[in-house]
Amino acid sequence: MIQKNKIIITNKNAKKVIKFETEQKKFFYQDFFYIKKGVFLPRFESEQLLDITISYIKTLFPKKINILEVGCGSGVIAINLALTNPLWKVDGVDISLKALNLSKKNLNLHPLLKVNFKKSDLFQNITKKYHVIIANLPYVENTFPIKPQILKWDPVCALFAGVDGLKLLDKLLQQINKYIYKKYLIALEIGYKQKEGMIKLIKKHLPKSHFIFKKDYAQKIRFVFIYFL
Repeated sequence: MIQKNKIIITNKNAKKVIKFETEQKKFFYQDFFYIKKGVFLPRFESEQLLDITISYIKTLFPKKINILEVGCGSGVIAINLALTNPLWKVDGVDISLKALNLSKKNLNLHPLLKVNFKKSDLFQNITKKYHVIIANLPYVENTFPIKPQILKWDPVCALFAGVDGLKLLDKLLQQINKYIYKKYLIALEIGYKQKEGMIKLIKKHLPKSHFIFKKDYAQKIRFVFIYFL
């Protein structure tokens, strides 16, 4: 639900977005957060990625873990992870200063919460290892016809990722080994036609890992969870 000037965008049961203002508050997962034009709008799939990831974390890991969100955007995933368990040490990185400013504004809604947001192109400014890495990176093919109303809100750099949409996901997995512990979970949102391409990337960059694909609310392949225990 988004509230501003009596404009309402409903939650998971919604069929369409009615209208966007420049800046609003949107209910995401368990609280209201600011969203802003020019920063990727978290969607229902983002909530599902977060929800499944939390379930896996609770099952697979002890209480104290390090978590990194790559491409944190508005920061709502990282903040909700920190809200779920104060023992989870959560960092968020993004290449966009506009996104990072919004992330910090959302963090200020929770004064007692600790999440470290900083600028980084993927792992460029990362110096430590993580048990869990979560990312909703751009994965749309360059030629895919995006609806005009989406382009009015989301920045192009948060959507498109090369001819097959896998450019940034390939780069992420290529670099990731230096930043994960021996026991790890990598949670990614992907395009519904990218399953085979992701399998090739996983086998190339993380050949010893296991992985499972999950569907979104529309019953399309939308997430992949890569892990080694």
